[in-house]
Amino acid sequence: MVATQGVIAKGMSFKVGDGGTPTEVFTAIADVTSIKISGRQADEIEFTHLLSDMKEFKPGFVDPGSIALSLQFNPAIATHDSATGVESWLASGAMKNFKVVFPSTVGKTLSGVGFVKSNEISGEASGKITGECTFRLSGLTTWGDSA
Repeated sequence: MVATQGVIAKGMSFKVGDGGTPTEVFTAIADVTSIKISGRQADEIEFTHLLSDMKEFKPGFVDPGSIALSLQFNPAIATHDSATGVESWLASGAMKNFKVVFPSTVGKTLSGVGFVKSNEISGEASGKITGECTFRLSGLTTWGDSA
């Protein structure tokens, strides 16, 4: 039997850059409970012609997708608030550099640029306040090694 190579998500984080030069500082968004990278796909362009045996396709542009963060939302936290956090980035439409940092056992990051497309906040009488924040990615994303 071959042992699994799966990795536990504990230690994963989503960090956003401050835009500083020459060295940008990345800060983890607080109280993230899950990170979902989705929607990454290539357009398909049909190239079928009269002598084709079946439909023919080639890949087009790649959509980098989006990253959905589930949060234990608190508007008093700097990375959540309307002055310096996800609420302010949603209102301003600011493009932000980001890094998804995978656990240290993996040693990898996914980096790119995006903007806050939505930030849904909900709460229940006997539960916590939660948030679903979606970053829409724009352009090339790159895989790198964690520093």
